[in-house]
This record gives sequence, C-alpha cells and structure tokens, in this order.
Amino acid sequence: MRPAKVLISFSKFSDSELDQNAQAVVTAMTGNGNFSTPVPALTVLSDAISSYQEAMSNAAKGDHTAVSIKDEQRTELESILRALGLYVGIQSGGET
Repeated sequence: MRPAKVLISFSKFSDSELDQNAQAVVTAMTGNGNFSTPVPALTVLSDAISSYQEAMSNAAKGDHTAVSIKDEQRTELESILRALGLYVGIQSGGET
C-alpha cells in the first residue's frame, strides 16, 4: 500500500471542493499533537476559509468584481494550504 501523500496543489478542485478540503484540514489538525505548532497557524487558515466562503457567496450573484475577489481569495487559501502541506510533510518526515 502506498503511503498517503500531502496535497500541495489544489487547482483541480472546484470552489466547493477546495472549501471542504480546507475545512477538513482544520478539523484534522486541531488538537493533533503531531502538528502542535503549524505554520501558518490554523487561525490563519480559518480566517482565509471564512473570507473565501464570503467571497464565494458574493460571486454567486455573477458580479464580475465579486468573481475577481473570490478568485483572489482562492489563490490566498491555496497558498496557505500549500504552506501547511509542506509543514506537514516536513514534520512527518514524508510519512502522513
């Protein structure tokens, strides 16, 4: 069986899949002693999720400016998730 791989690319995820994945990361890492001091902090991720969710809601109305803001928030969220993925990879010695 192949070991689990830490995701650091999220471009193939739909907006809702990215949101769900990000929330799952917060749930999995909260209180996890193996990752007690994540970089960036989980509060940073949680704030980015909230901003992204708000931007998705606003973008659903179809306004071009709102869609651009949502895309910017997505890029920020992906960046935070990528950094956390690298942190997990380093902390686990490549074993997740």
